[in-house]
Amino acid sequence: MLKGSKVSPEVAAKISATMKGKPKSSEHKARIGLAHKGRPKSYLHCLHMSQAKKGKPQAKKRKQTLTPKFLRSLSKLHAGNRRLPPLTNQELYDLYWTKGLSASIIAQMYNVTGECVTNWMQKFGIERRNPHSREHLQAMLQIALSRKPTKPEIKLGQILDELFPNEWKYSGNGQVILGKHCPDFININHKKAVIEMFGDYWHRNDNPQIWIDDYKGYGFDCLVVWEKELKNKEYVVEKIKNWSTRLTKIDLGKPVP
Repeated sequence: MLKGSKVSPEVAAKISATMKGKPKSSEHKARIGLAHKGRPKSYLHCLHMSQAKKGKPQAKKRKQTLTPKFLRSLSKLHAGNRRLPPLTNQELYDLYWTKGLSASIIAQMYNVTGECVTNWMQKFGIERRNPHSREHLQAMLQIALSRKPTKPEIKLGQILDELFPNEWKYSGNGQVILGKHCPDFININHKKAVIEMFGDYWHRNDNPQIWIDDYKGYGFDCLVVWEKELKNKEYVVEKIKNWSTRLTKIDLGKPVP
């Protein structure tokens, strides 16, 4: 048979049956692999290969060590492929300053990290808000006035109304601002105390002690209740009761006769 000549399907089937089961040399296997390289494999061929390899031990993959040199080269490779801002300078400015959105909320809107939004602001030359500045407080107040109580806040408010009627008031809509915080509930029974409702997602990276210390600077005691704690109502009730017993009433003095 001449090399490169075509054979009929019957002859090819006879050759295949004759060669079936016979050991092939490494040179022969290399020639077969080279001949089939780049050719699309049929579903039946892939199925036969899968059945042939089933139960056989696979070759162990070599574990690659990420050396500092490799990481530096990888960083240089991707330096030019960093994500570009999907919005203009004015759009980012309006979101951050006019609407008062934080960098983390803008990051969630565009499915990026907060650090990415910070880099965009540096690129556009947009200044960050000072937490103690008047502009920051106005932006925070604008957000608070337009928000409604969340489901965890509503549930906590029901517990407070049931446990301490006419003693706590919802203030998360911007009615009260202490420093850079807007407390969710404030005591209206002559006690300088506030309660913060921490959502498991929004406050997952926050340290409650920072809030407690900040309110302490204004003479207010603060209790932080986590969203996950609301699943156990008895625990929350006991937590609020134990904390409330340590609160002292404000001395308003004697009434003028």
